[in-house]
Amino acid sequence: MNAGGTLLGGTGAAASGALTVTGAITLASGSVVQLALGAGTNSQIKANGGIVPDADQQFSFLDPGASAGTTYASLITGVAADPGSQAGWSIANPGWAGTFAYNAGTQAIDFPLTAVAESSAYGPPGAGSLAGLAVVRRRRRR
Repeated sequence: MNAGGTLLGGTGAAASGALTVTGAITLASGSVVQLALGAGTNSQIKANGGIVPDADQQFSFLDPGASAGTTYASLITGVAADPGSQAGWSIANPGWAGTFAYNAGTQAIDFPLTAVAESSAYGPPGAGSLAGLAVVRRRRRR
């Protein structure tokens, strides 16, 4: 997949289902893997022909009920060998944290999620700044 491309697991919205690819997938630098994480469930990418993530692979998660402290198993299957690059992978969601782990038994990437930002914590960009300006302007008028 080319740089700037997004690979959607499942439907791209629900925390279920899988995108199944019969051939091999090679993810270029700048590509994004987008998956949905729900209440103990997740969408998946099943790469039957194998998958090669980039050393600095970026992930974006949709949140239909994601829960910190949950290990989301088999986000990506068909990973024949440990990519060894998981430490360089990143999460695009502000306030989210977790560690990508290779599971040799299932030949998959698992994701223990350790932190999820509250949706109100990252509301519309600049909303907090605009509210602060309104208060300052109101005080000056008095």
